[in-house]
Amino acid sequence: MIQNTAANFIHPEFPDIPWSVLPSICKSQRLRFSLLVLLLFWNFYAATAQTLQHQPGKLLVGMHKDYDAGDLCRRFNALYRETTLFCDKKVSDLLNTWLFTCNAGTLSEEQTLRWLRVQPEIRFAQHDYKVELRRSATDSLIPNDPLFSQQWQYLNTGATGGLPNADLDAPQAWDHTTGGLSAASDTVVIAVIDGGVDHLHPDIHSNLWKNHAEIPNDDIDNDNNGYTDDFKGWNIGTQSDQISTWNNTHGTPVCGIIGAHGNNGIGVIGVNWKVKIMFVAGGGYLSNILESFDYVYKARKRYNETQGQQGAFVVAVNCSWGINYGHPDDAPLLCALFDTLGCEGILSVASTANLSINVDVEGDLPTTCPSPYLISVTSLQSSDHLAPNAAWGPLNIDLGTYGHNIFTTAAGNNYSSFSGTSFAAPHVSGAVGLAYASECPDLIALAKANPQAGAMMAKAMVLNNTVYNNDLAGKVLTDGRLNLGMLTEQQQSGCSSCPPPFDIKVENAEATSFVLRWLQLTGQTNPSLRWKKETDSLWQYMVNVSSPWTLSGLDTCTAYTVGLNINCGGENSGWSFDRVFSTRGCCLAPEGLEITGITSTSAELNWSTGADANTYVVSWMENGGYAWTDTTVNASGTVLYGLSPCTEYFVKVGVHCGGADSVMAAPGIAFSTSGCGTCTDLPYCNAEAQSSAYEWIAAVTLNGWVHDSGNGGPGYQNFTEGLPGTAMIPMGTPFDLSLTPGFWGNPSKVYFRVYLDLNANGSFDDQGELLYDPGYSTQNTLYTSLLLTDTTMPVKTRLRIVMKYMGMFDTVPGPCESFGYGQVEDYCVQVGEMNTGVFPDPGTISGELYTWPVPTTEELWFTLPDTEAGCSKLALHVLDANGIRVMQKKFTPAEHKNGRVRIDMASWKPGVYTLYLQEGERTFLGKAVKM
Repeated sequence: MIQNTAANFIHPEFPDIPWSVLPSICKSQRLRFSLLVLLLFWNFYAATAQTLQHQPGKLLVGMHKDYDAGDLCRRFNALYRETTLFCDKKVSDLLNTWLFTCNAGTLSEEQTLRWLRVQPEIRFAQHDYKVELRRSATDSLIPNDPLFSQQWQYLNTGATGGLPNADLDAPQAWDHTTGGLSAASDTVVIAVIDGGVDHLHPDIHSNLWKNHAEIPNDDIDNDNNGYTDDFKGWNIGTQSDQISTWNNTHGTPVCGIIGAHGNNGIGVIGVNWKVKIMFVAGGGYLSNILESFDYVYKARKRYNETQGQQGAFVVAVNCSWGINYGHPDDAPLLCALFDTLGCEGILSVASTANLSINVDVEGDLPTTCPSPYLISVTSLQSSDHLAPNAAWGPLNIDLGTYGHNIFTTAAGNNYSSFSGTSFAAPHVSGAVGLAYASECPDLIALAKANPQAGAMMAKAMVLNNTVYNNDLAGKVLTDGRLNLGMLTEQQQSGCSSCPPPFDIKVENAEATSFVLRWLQLTGQTNPSLRWKKETDSLWQYMVNVSSPWTLSGLDTCTAYTVGLNINCGGENSGWSFDRVFSTRGCCLAPEGLEITGITSTSAELNWSTGADANTYVVSWMENGGYAWTDTTVNASGTVLYGLSPCTEYFVKVGVHCGGADSVMAAPGIAFSTSGCGTCTDLPYCNAEAQSSAYEWIAAVTLNGWVHDSGNGGPGYQNFTEGLPGTAMIPMGTPFDLSLTPGFWGNPSKVYFRVYLDLNANGSFDDQGELLYDPGYSTQNTLYTSLLLTDTTMPVKTRLRIVMKYMGMFDTVPGPCESFGYGQVEDYCVQVGEMNTGVFPDPGTISGELYTWPVPTTEELWFTLPDTEAGCSKLALHVLDANGIRVMQKKFTPAEHKNGRVRIDMASWKPGVYTLYLQEGERTFLGKAVKM
């Protein structure tokens, strides 16, 4: 139980919020929690009174972080063959949310949902409910009249037939602020998720948010925020910034209420005169809504992380849409998102149903979601009575405001009157924007230090400044309606006459100093500064400092807590929110060491820069060696030269920071140089399965050689090195091959294919290189006997085994395919007799082999040495500069009857190659140069 027993009492959940603004928050949280329990109990024994509309066959699934939806679909489809579950797309990074399609068969949609909800990787699973824009069916068109006097909700004199003073007291609010910039010069942004907006409307155009970090229409994501050409906002359907869709008749008045440009001599006025409106076009179904929230969330998160250098300072998102009769259990993903947004400082403002119902009993989404960062709104008329067909709920609807016959902007550069709870919510969203644009720095100072607490304080300011309304008493949480005048008056009167400095930032951090900058009110004298190591208990102080201020004499690589206060004519402001900053000079070993570009004599190294590193020390040693070889470099990468071919090395990287050595990266990374032969050195194509969690290659037996490759593992496994012994494939003699699949859970149908690079040219596409294809899928071990003719050259080459899960529409696996489920494994095998690679010395060469062109880039030709060879069997061996065999090939008389032979060298590495042509007892020597 929370008791206000002392003036300085600190609430355990919101320690940074003044106690005076907490009661309504706590009441709201307590009542919402009670409602959630009530709804759970109600749903336990009674069915929902209304059937919610949803996309048939579409399910929204929120998964725990790093889990993949494909594995989940695969597991389901293995269990329920007649019901298929497809993963359509990821609709939101928030809560790792995916859209599935369920084709009902053995299981219904509801049974599929029940199965999903008990899976360990699932947080939430629900239908993709249809959402409706909350405009009343009683809208009436009003002639295009730009007079402010028609906007009675701001100043009601009774001239339009309403009750005098039944208004928002907006002029009193505008005396203090008209919106736009915070006291820390942040551009205040309110997001709107709706169908579309008339972005050229003269009263809206200048107040629509623009992403100025993006260059429009260049097909490049200039600001690297994950959205290409999002200059004007984002459209979920078109994946572009075309926010002015055909469906703009609802979003245009919503935007006009929030921020129609004020005092510009035309049209109408919004709650904020100069706020920026971030528009996201996304509606229809919850999947689109969730994807829209992603855009808003990422913009504010980026703003927080970069101290305002990137992203947008979004303080609220307007939700003038919903699902009638919906309960939190129906859409847990939607409800959870409000908390996620709130943690970054974004309040969500939602309109309740356009139905004469108590949503506490009947249900409504999203206004019954139990999030402390949600403000739920119902609609009033100009008579101060609840609007016809406007819902209520003393537990879930926070307040009322005007939404019936609201005169504002309309699509097509027009103005009109609109009715519905849709047009009540944007008044509250606009109020949040006004609160952040106040000249009083209290709210923005809290938001800078703790965005989550800032959002809670803004909500409390809105709810604590409502006017009691007889028609709302007992029907909404606050018993009252929004009042802009009271909100800004209370904010200004409650603002300290001597607030502490705020928006403290650090720049130019060095090893023993950093520069502090802050904001303070005009006319305030220079403040005092206090600082200490974060781990210390005693503060150090300095008086009469001014921004910017260099704090020096600090310890290297140390976190410091700093604060400021100021004296205003004898009144002390108290200390600002403490901020923590760190000095540089942290001598940390580099991370992320990667080794690429490996050749027979060199290797390229790259790593991430260690904090404050000056120079790096790279050390390497052969496996089995006794001493490290060291070199010092200034960049975060280098190339090691002079290595031995086909040799394993260990390498590690350390760092020098101002003369101090860090601990070397241990235990280092092992790698092997090339030069071991064609099997490991040639650039073979990639092939892999995306997941081997449910079926994998368990064991391989080849001519008596056995390898148990284990349970699962990655979708591709390279066993070309490190295995004991080498599998031998004889020529002219049958040999046995067996392939064993492994499964998690029930066995499924898999298809095996085995490829062998017979001519050792780095591909599996040549004739005869599909070594084995059973012609069918199986769940059992395959056994076969194979035979290679003696026309195959002896060679150590690569064997590739592909095992693919076969669904209804899957094709048999190819050698260079990326597919969903299964596994691929590569091995080195010796075909025929072991070839040592030793060739005759020059004294035993019978003659020269004439080759052309020299140099070559694509192909090489050579002429046979004499006409007698035209009737002979020939064998060609090609070695690279390191003596590694890169090609072996036999030619029949039919293949060289014209006396000339062509070799394709397009895929070979640049370098010098030696050719040995054997004809019986004779050997001819030639050279080739590849550019």
